[in-house]
Amino acid sequence: MVKKIIGLAVLLALGGAAVWYYGFYNTDEAVLRRRIAGLEENLCKDEHQSAIAEAVRLEKLSGYPAADGMTVRSVHEYVDGNYTPTSFASTVVKGGRLCRELEVDFSHIEVKIVKPGFAVVTLEGEAEAELKNGERIDETRDITLDFQKIDGEWKLTGVASEKVVK
Repeated sequence: MVKKIIGLAVLLALGGAAVWYYGFYNTDEAVLRRRIAGLEENLCKDEHQSAIAEAVRLEKLSGYPAADGMTVRSVHEYVDGNYTPTSFASTVVKGGRLCRELEVDFSHIEVKIVKPGFAVVTLEGEAEAELKNGERIDETRDITLDFQKIDGEWKLTGVASEKVVK
């Protein structure tokens, strides 16, 4: 009798885990939210970050699921353009090298699946940075990220931003 109860409890737990995975964890919105969280984490830089940590950050950004020809617009004139995942990562890391510290925070994240295989994520991004020359920057932007499902994976295809006037 006890074995049957334990067996039933294990089956219910496995069933609950399957429902959670396929019903919540693996939805398109959940996958896109994890993509945003990963991007946010890899944009940040600590003053005491070692060269090895910087290389790991570059590797993570290079592996970020972005499409070849990803478009960046209205960020800064010297950054706008089309990128491969590797060139995008390289540009982000080069910009980060100007900073002693860089903290990025995404909030008000909205994920909209506009049609099957296409999604638009809008969010507010706040960046606080201390440049190596001592200057401090605090900037807030409304950001739009375009994603497309390519070969079964959500890939970043476009980034647009507009400065928020405080």
